This record gives sequence, C-alpha cells and structure tokens, in this order.
Amino acid sequence: WGGLNPDLRAKSAVTGCPLHNTPQKWWPRPLAEKYFGNKTMFGILRDPYERLVSFHRDPDFYPGCDVNKAVKNTLKRFARGDVFAESCRFLPQAAFFDGPFGITVPLDIRKFPQSANELLEKHGYDNVHIKMDDVLRAGGCQDVWAGDLDNETRALARQIYKRDFELLCKHFGYCNPEETTCLAHIPGMCPDAHSQGI
Repeated sequence: WGGLNPDLRAKSAVTGCPLHNTPQKWWPRPLAEKYFGNKTMFGILRDPYERLVSFHRDPDFYPGCDVNKAVKNTLKRFARGDVFAESCRFLPQAAFFDGPFGITVPLDIRKFPQSANELLEKHGYDNVHIKMDDVLRAGGCQDVWAGDLDNETRALARQIYKRDFELLCKHFGYCNPEETTCLAHIPGMCPDAHSQGI
C-alpha cells in the first residue's frame, strides 16, 4: 500500500529503492516521523522459504517453473553483495523490525487474513474485514512450493534470513528452520497434493 503514497515513491539515499520497499531505519527521519508518528507498527512475517518461492512463481521469468534454480540464483546474488536488488524485494524482513519505527506487532502469514482481521478489530477498525477474495495470490507455477528447494538453497536461505527465522520462533513458536510450509488456507499457494494432506 505504501506505493500509493507519493511521498514513499521517492528513492532511498541508502538503498536506491523506493521508500515503500525500504526498511524504516533508512528513511529520512522527518519523513518517518511524519508518516509513522506514534502509530502501532505492524507487518506480516513470512517463512523465508515460502516467501522466496512466492517471488519466483512466474514461468515467464523462470522457464520450467524451476523455483529451486531461481531462488538459488537470487540467494547467491544476494550473498555476493547485491542486497538491494529488485527494488529491495529480497531484504530480510528483520530489517523492517529495526529502529524506532520498526515493526512491533508481527502478523502471522500462516493465519492470514484472520491474523490481520483480529489486529484491525483490536484497534477499533471493526468496519474493515479482509475476505479471502481480497487476498492477492502469487500467480504462475501452481505446483511449486518450499519443498522443492534443495539442501544448498535452504542452507543459503538460513544464512541470509537467520534473523527472520529467529523472529518466527520468538513471536509464533515456529522454531524449526528446517520446516517446510506453504499457505494451505490460501487457494493456489500450495501444490494440490500438499493442500490435501497427501
């Protein structure tokens, strides 16, 4: 939603990415104070494997739907220092928890949109309810998931997204960085066999 705000389309002096994709700790202080003020900072916290696969589901860019190869190439590029690639898309989510305007209330993607609806209601927004039809889904390769990542790719992800895995453990009790998940409650986000428990 940040991209709808003209102020947040400006490029960060630190990352070169639009501010709406840049962790708040790298925003100009006056803009951060104006935009965030004393509001409750919330954000969706995703499993790194699931998040990476979701970003790489487009068969136009990844022929044959080889998400393992696509994710591995992205992670190697990141490990070589290209951390702000693709408009900061692959930055660890932990960076958005840092600083005075960092996320303090993470939402569990595994329970989305329920987790968001509960937060909105708790803060008095009982006129807003996210329905499943409102949820954006990754398109493209429908039969891919985090289980398609090999050991090398998963090891790179654990190294780069170490703090993200720690946040998942701290906030939601998901403490096994080897766990393979998909968003079974959101249509199209798991292979059919996994969604059916096969």
